[in-house]
Amino acid sequence: MNKIIYFTKSGNSKIMANGLSEVLNIEAINILDKPIIKNIETLIVVSAIYKFQDSPEMRAFIDTFEKDSVNNAIIITLSASGFMSQKKIIEMFHKKEIRTLGEKTFKSSFLMINKNRPNSGDIDNAKDFIINIIKN
Repeated sequence: MNKIIYFTKSGNSKIMANGLSEVLNIEAINILDKPIIKNIETLIVVSAIYKFQDSPEMRAFIDTFEKDSVNNAIIITLSASGFMSQKKIIEMFHKKEIRTLGEKTFKSSFLMINKNRPNSGDIDNAKDFIINIIKN
């Protein structure tokens, strides 16, 4: 089973996660709803960079994963710059022996920067990225 989880402060990650859920037909769940993470083949993590670092809320949630609950992870990152990485989350997956299959970063709106991002083009690009990884 595959699953999408997300955390959002501004709504951008929710837009991306719900868009991916619709086009990939995979359930998207906000981590604040405390989903049970068990028997997941590929977990798609959608989260943003806040104050130049990955979300402490997402890190705390990932820290609760039991051994062997997730086989693989794909990370979709949103940031105003469009190029930052969620390095701490990737390190956490590595320590938990969860294989990170890839990360792709998309621009997101912040104040007056990147208005209307993520958009449908970003969601399509993320979908293609995920499908290419899962197929290979």
